[in-house]
Amino acid sequence: MFDKNISKPLPLLQAEALEGRLSIRHEKMPEIKNNIKILKSGYNGEKEINYQLGQIPQHKYHILHDLRLPIGETFFQIDALLLSPTIIINLDGKNHSGKITIEKNQMIQETMDTREIYENPVSQTNRHKLLLRNLIAENNLPPIFWII
Repeated sequence: MFDKNISKPLPLLQAEALEGRLSIRHEKMPEIKNNIKILKSGYNGEKEINYQLGQIPQHKYHILHDLRLPIGETFFQIDALLLSPTIIINLDGKNHSGKITIEKNQMIQETMDTREIYENPVSQTNRHKLLLRNLIAENNLPPIFWII
């Protein structure tokens, strides 16, 4: 069951609104359009996760999308979390084009004219696992079997 469904992210809505309000010849327009492209790609990846999750037995899991969870004085974000009485499954979607290389400390995306470097998604998921464990322990919740 989808307890927290996916919705268009606020930064994407804001960037699209800004694009609609500025002149097409504004000096920042290429930067805004590129930002929209990146945000839409992430949103489309999350929609794909949502589609796939719609095919599992709804009565067995609680599904929460786009969680912003506290850790100390800051927050961390999880794309999708599946919960049952005995298990937590943390899902993080990536939606990149071009050649993707995953190295020990980074993920590299290469297209014909660009090279972008991102955090290694395995490291990111492991960090989220640790942060979730800490959050569960801090709130005195029972231990859970983990799948990342």
